[in-house]
Amino acid sequence: MFLKAYLNTSDRQLIERFNTDWSLQYFCGKVLAADQQIRDLTIMTRIRAYIEEHCHWEQIQEVLMDHWKQDVDNSHVLLMDATCYESYVRFPTDPNYSGNAASGCLKSNCSKNVNNWA
Repeated sequence: MFLKAYLNTSDRQLIERFNTDWSLQYFCGKVLAADQQIRDLTIMTRIRAYIEEHCHWEQIQEVLMDHWKQDVDNSHVLLMDATCYESYVRFPTDPNYSGNAASGCLKSNCSKNVNNWA
């Protein structure tokens, strides 16, 4: 499941890559012989169904917390990401360019005329 999310692949792509990529096989601890391949493309779906049915997430979370507790220095501190993203993003298109140019020229000419009248 980790590799599927990490590699951003479909089930089929992951199985095809696993069959040919020794680094993935070593990572999973299952090295296929040269003449071996996983041919069952539904295996990922069946694995997810098995995990969903048999996994007790609360127990897993406790085990992981106990295992990593010694490596966390400030367990009493909550850190949050405060990254700001620009919310008004426009993509340049021909109508945008011409509209912005016309608007800029109009504002520029209007301000000059108002200053000349005063």
